[in-house]
Amino acid sequence: MEEAISNRNQIFSVRLAEPRDGSAIAALKYALQFEEGNRHTIAPNAELWIERLFGPDRQFEALVAEHNSRMVGTLLFSLKYYTGWPEPAVYVQDLFVESAFRRRGIALQLLCHLAAYAKRQNVAHIELVVHPQNPARHLYEYAGFVGVEEALTYVGGRAMISELAERRTDDSAESTDRATHAG
Repeated sequence: MEEAISNRNQIFSVRLAEPRDGSAIAALKYALQFEEGNRHTIAPNAELWIERLFGPDRQFEALVAEHNSRMVGTLLFSLKYYTGWPEPAVYVQDLFVESAFRRRGIALQLLCHLAAYAKRQNVAHIELVVHPQNPARHLYEYAGFVGVEEALTYVGGRAMISELAERRTDDSAESTDRATHAG
């Protein structure tokens, strides 16, 4: 999947991540969170990244963009399954390019490589969520993504999960607790 791309006299390549990339991916993820003001949401632990990317119970995959053998961008993604669809979707969790390398086509090429991966996997669609004020929206629209105006994204964090779980009112609570602990 590796391909060298020349753009504005800057040569970069895009490839699937390898175990040796764990530390650099964690550093880029931390830079993204720092830039977005979410420093508290991630611990840059390379071992955890390697386990989640390459372990037996992998949780996501990554594409990486390199310039002169240095990682300058990454796209983290996972398969997402819907109950009524036979094929999975690809969910983009994060797309980040270092600020010094932006506006050179790297993010677009990461998306293009993801589309090639998705095509090979026969996925239904590629999905991503972006803040309305994020300037990357223009990139996504340029790439062909379409906003879903009639949909809202709702999120419930740990506090909500705990509170909602405590609101169970029937005896089925015991059976769902047992099911969670069953092997």
